[in-house]
Amino acid sequence: MALSLLDRGKASDVAGFDISALAFSRLGHFVDLLNRWQGVQNLVSPETLEAVWWRHIADSLQLIRLMDSLSSADCLTQREGIDLGSGAGLPGLIVALATADRSDGLRYDMTLVESNNRKASFLRTVSRETGVQVSVLAQRIEHVKPVPKSFVTSRALAPIAILADLASGWLNLVAIGLFHKGGEIERELANWSDAACFAVVNHPSISYPNGRILEVRSRET
Repeated sequence: MALSLLDRGKASDVAGFDISALAFSRLGHFVDLLNRWQGVQNLVSPETLEAVWWRHIADSLQLIRLMDSLSSADCLTQREGIDLGSGAGLPGLIVALATADRSDGLRYDMTLVESNNRKASFLRTVSRETGVQVSVLAQRIEHVKPVPKSFVTSRALAPIAILADLASGWLNLVAIGLFHKGGEIERELANWSDAACFAVVNHPSISYPNGRILEVRSRET
């Protein structure tokens, strides 16, 4: 991990999460690669790089606690997820990096869907250099054939009405949707004409005061 990042105190933003020293190192390598690639491929908003550990890493890591809780409550034996519109790998790649060597063995195997070939190349590079295997699909979401997964995730991809439609193939196969949303969520929910087809739980975000994580399940399953 680059010491300069630690010296600036950025990595301390994830100190409250239960991750191993090795996982912490992998996340540091992710941040190094993100900073290097950002110069040639706009992976995240440039103004967020100085707060990358909080704005992006911690924001993604909080999903693991929710996934663990839901896995236990639903007695899930399969711990596989698909991340739609992964971009820089947020949150799906971060979940995979953080859980790959958990002492309880409860890792999350993630498939990352990203149609931009350069961004997909970044995801594969992180996977290769950290030794954490993820499946990267450089395809449009609507061209990916849904297969059973425990979770379908996404962050800042589209309004919930569009996002639920994109994720419907997996939601209808009993996947639980976990979608990062911002302060516009109340307006999005009010404009969601098919909301009655889904059961929705609104979880507060730890990283954004007005942020939410929507837990979405299809009522048709």
